[in-house]
Amino acid sequence: MAGRYKGKTIAAQVAIRSDRRKDAEVLTRIANGSEIEVGITPTSADGTKWRQVAYAYKKHGYMMDTYITVTDKTAKYYMYDTLSSFGDQIYVRGNSDKSSSSGDIHNIQTALNKLADKVKKNSTGTLPTIVVDGIFGPNTETAVKKAQSYMGCTADGKVGPHTKARLYYCAYDQGGWPLAENA
Repeated sequence: MAGRYKGKTIAAQVAIRSDRRKDAEVLTRIANGSEIEVGITPTSADGTKWRQVAYAYKKHGYMMDTYITVTDKTAKYYMYDTLSSFGDQIYVRGNSDKSSSSGDIHNIQTALNKLADKVKKNSTGTLPTIVVDGIFGPNTETAVKKAQSYMGCTADGKVGPHTKARLYYCAYDQGGWPLAENA
């Protein structure tokens, strides 16, 4: 899907359909205010405008254009992986993978540092760097909140699949722009 943009839904339980027809199969429904990726706006035979949307790994569907607000018109967003590939665990202060030299918290801490270095190199602000020790302590929580704020997420200090997907996208240019703001 060429020219993907960041968008937001502006209606409750918006249907993503298999084709640009009102009676096409509903592939999934997403909530009001959900962050989405949108593409071109084809018009159906009845004159209804549609947006192609990315909602999972190489899965595209169509949503009526009237239910979408494009929030970033820079054609730079991609969705490479399914959100499910980021797991369903939500990491919070007090979690650790200290018993090993690797694991999700190590990976999250490494990605936070990569994002901080990237932001510093691009002179777009500063984010804290942290010790990669596998312990989700107060410094990691602070770094997560600042990264979430920088990435446009709800800054709650929790790392679930949505935050992890967005963090990996911003840090490594892989992952995806998730379909919702929280966790």
